[in-house]
Amino acid sequence: MTSISLLVSLLSSSSVGHARVYPTEIYADNEDELRFLYDDGLLEPDQFDTLVELLYNPLDINSASRGELFDLPQVTILAAKQIVEARKESPFVSIADLSRVESLTPAIIEQIKPFIRVGSGRQEQLSGYGRLRTTYYFEQTDVIENDHRNRTHTPDQLGLAESPATELKIQARYKNQWEAGVVGLAQPGIQRLEYNPESRDFGASWGTVARLGRLYLTSERSGWSFIVGSYSAGFGLGLTFDRTDRTQPLGFYKDMSVTADELYRRFRLPRRLNGAAARFSLYGLGSGELDITTFVSADRYDVYQYHMGMTGGEEVDWSQEELESPKIYIDGQKVGWMNVPNAYREIIAGTNLTYKFGTRSLLGVTAYGAHQDRDVIDGVEDDLQFVIRRDFPVLTDTYGAVGLNGAIGAGIVDVFAEGAVTFTGGAGGLVKALVNPPGGELEFSLRHYGTDFDNPHARGLAAADQYLGMRDRNEQGARFKGYYFPIDWLKVQTTVDYWRTLDTQISNLQTYGRLQASPVPFLTWSLYGQITDQNLAARGRGREYGGSFDDLYDDYGTFTDDGLVLNLNQIDFGELVERSGTRSFAGTQVSLGDPGGLQLSALYQRIWTDAGLLYPTDVDGVCEYWYQIGQFTWFQARYTLFDPTRITARIRYRDEDVVGSRGLHQLDSFIQLDQKLGERFKLVVRGFVGWDLPDPDSGFGDYCDNLGAPDLNGSCVVTEQVEGIEETAETFGYVWAMLQMRF
Repeated sequence: MTSISLLVSLLSSSSVGHARVYPTEIYADNEDELRFLYDDGLLEPDQFDTLVELLYNPLDINSASRGELFDLPQVTILAAKQIVEARKESPFVSIADLSRVESLTPAIIEQIKPFIRVGSGRQEQLSGYGRLRTTYYFEQTDVIENDHRNRTHTPDQLGLAESPATELKIQARYKNQWEAGVVGLAQPGIQRLEYNPESRDFGASWGTVARLGRLYLTSERSGWSFIVGSYSAGFGLGLTFDRTDRTQPLGFYKDMSVTADELYRRFRLPRRLNGAAARFSLYGLGSGELDITTFVSADRYDVYQYHMGMTGGEEVDWSQEELESPKIYIDGQKVGWMNVPNAYREIIAGTNLTYKFGTRSLLGVTAYGAHQDRDVIDGVEDDLQFVIRRDFPVLTDTYGAVGLNGAIGAGIVDVFAEGAVTFTGGAGGLVKALVNPPGGELEFSLRHYGTDFDNPHARGLAAADQYLGMRDRNEQGARFKGYYFPIDWLKVQTTVDYWRTLDTQISNLQTYGRLQASPVPFLTWSLYGQITDQNLAARGRGREYGGSFDDLYDDYGTFTDDGLVLNLNQIDFGELVERSGTRSFAGTQVSLGDPGGLQLSALYQRIWTDAGLLYPTDVDGVCEYWYQIGQFTWFQARYTLFDPTRITARIRYRDEDVVGSRGLHQLDSFIQLDQKLGERFKLVVRGFVGWDLPDPDSGFGDYCDNLGAPDLNGSCVVTEQVEGIEETAETFGYVWAMLQMRF
């Protein structure tokens, strides 16, 4: 890993991809450090997903395409071109061998190291990689007074999660043509699940569950390749079909992704594909090349408990009717916040044809169809026992889409576009233009996803809000992203994203800016901020940021022959409270140090959120609407004792309501040891501990909420402990260890 003081330089242009402009420095070699950046608001969800996928499915630097290389931090079009040319002359034999690529400085090589691997170009060599990870989570749980079986418990409260979670991963490559991989998991979870149609509840047993998480075999030859087992696939801009986390996928990829939840309680398998895929390349067709890809998949997937709606054997439109989530009982005790294992089966088949014109232009067509079965759990006799209220169409179990995508490039401009139509007639479109002047990158994009664009496997550019459980739906928008180096040691980055929802006509705006300076090699300072306004027509601090459109349909919806529709003429969008208002944050980050020795970094961030909350003012002592103000800060030190030994320590404090007592109030820290054991082995051990800090009732919350705006003299900051508030912190944490081996 390299110091945070190094600059990120991201340029783009290519035949099928572009450099990924991340909003902050990416210096992480494990999922935890990537998650810290995401939790801090410094990585967008899509960017976090991309980096996690590359972390667990590293790019083979000897075979990755130029388009794939652009997802790596700091890899520019020039660097990608030089990598391809260098490996043609002689395959890379180690990561250190990348130093012969002129554009890859030692700092860049250190940064991309966690996301790449070096597959051998020698036909006779057997190479591989193995990893063993285990984690043990602990939590101080409170005794529940007057407990009863129908009270919702967590597994920890019932003493069910007190065992480690373990992952074993092995990948092997033979003669640089055949490759296989396997992942096994053993961790606490639901062992047996059975549905009771009379009560509409699930009975379950708990224990250590062993399962085969991933298994694949793949081979790549000149002109064709195939994979059997676990894989991911996607095409174009991801609007028609994309089950990867890549920027612009083109084809299928082996998949060994196994992520962990925030506190390493258990390992999770991202939803991918399981079956077979093949690709054939036909040359000599005019001046171009035709790639034909076909894929099929059939697999069972988990569902979060509260994304299920129990229907009791009736056909129900869950977008119009209130449905209860299932109740799950383990040993007679009700549990909640669970993933229901193997809850449904999805069968998918599709194809893609892509014709490439030279190096920067292409035209592709993609089509897929899918069917969902929800009768795979013991006791569930048909698909009408429950529905899945997220990620899938409302009234059909068979769905799919057909789309057309293309790319063209000339000079410093590249343009990408894709349009798709679903089986129900819904349409969506996305256009993206990249301009690469010297010293920077500009991106312009337009998107339109119809209200009836019910494609569950679309993953185009979209805002984080959802409509009927889908993100790429009911949205129209434009986005500009850019960065520029006015001088060598200064970087300016900005994003402006405007979008509106088609059914409500609510307009949203998000702006982001970052200034980063590195006047000397060992020092980097940055200042950043973001403002998100969920409703440009509504103003005032009495708004409630977040939420959904459900309340609008409850208050202003009418059932018609076309279903539930909004009476827009009854809504005063300027006075709308639910799902309006702003959320803003600003922060500063500084790092100091040498990648080969001591590295120090610190960050402070403050957040302002409209939450519809009343606070007493310091001016006249009355209650008024104001932001909920949060803050967090962390300090991290990393020290390389000597070449094979590195120690990292971090402490973080966060309070989601500085003035009041809402949200999290926590302190956590970790210490990590990275130890190389010879040339082939690496051991990583991390100990993490956190405390839920006492957060006394502010004393004014209920008073203001109940009485509106009474006279309250003095400051709103509490100076004494309120009786009945626990004064000791609750403790939680985990111990995590990983052993890696290369052969």
